[in-house]
Amino acid sequence: MNLTLNGIIASSGGVVIPDTDGQAYIDRVVAAGGSLTTTEQNAVKQLVVDLKAYGIWNSIQAAYPMIGNSSIAVRQNLISSSFTGTITGTVAVSSTGITGDGSTGYMDTGYNPATSGLLDSAHLSIYSRTIGASTSDSGDIGAGTTPPNRFQEILIRDTYDGLLATLNGNVDFLTNTDSHGFYIASRINGTEIKVYKNNSLHGTLNRLSALLPNRNIFVCGVNSSAGIEYGNKQIAFASIGRGLTGTQANNYYTAVQAFQTALSRNV
Repeated sequence: MNLTLNGIIASSGGVVIPDTDGQAYIDRVVAAGGSLTTTEQNAVKQLVVDLKAYGIWNSIQAAYPMIGNSSIAVRQNLISSSFTGTITGTVAVSSTGITGDGSTGYMDTGYNPATSGLLDSAHLSIYSRTIGASTSDSGDIGAGTTPPNRFQEILIRDTYDGLLATLNGNVDFLTNTDSHGFYIASRINGTEIKVYKNNSLHGTLNRLSALLPNRNIFVCGVNSSAGIEYGNKQIAFASIGRGLTGTQANNYYTAVQAFQTALSRNV
């Protein structure tokens, strides 16, 4: 059994194994010209250890911790040097995350589901610090082509208190009247999508997987062929990757919430 202690994995046999992936992320931030506080460094190292201990790390292809209080830092992918984001338009960057202006700003992750994803195994996650509804035709993370209605997308809360989500198919809605918290949309089969809010199942969408969207996924927006859907929420974490089970989704929330708490920006 492995025990987590101060950003390292200590085995029950007493052998201490430093984790290199957390440090590699910090090094990428610094190499790009950014910086992280000691608190941010410790929090992100612990997050990496926790994600590995929960068996989630290998299911994530791109994750953005949104730390460093600079556009250089927030663009870096926690998992690897791939999928470094590109910010376009007006996106406010602060110690508590990034916020789109609802009309011009988004971050292009460079992740294209058609070339990097799997049809029946996919997830999106996003941590929102904003309570209010989005503006009309907005989105928080995703990409899609219509027709033929192939999307990967989460719109946390629209003007009608609806949560819109889909993975590799057509969109569907669940009711959501409070838009802050950690949201995960996960597909692990060809027939349904599970949507989790914090540590609970928020609902199941019975949508068949159809096609992988051939467009880069945006954060603080959705990269739709019909036009960019700009978001206006403050985002403190986002990720893209393979499908997660219910247990993994609950553990993912535990890890990410501990990370946000360590940074005093949890909701």
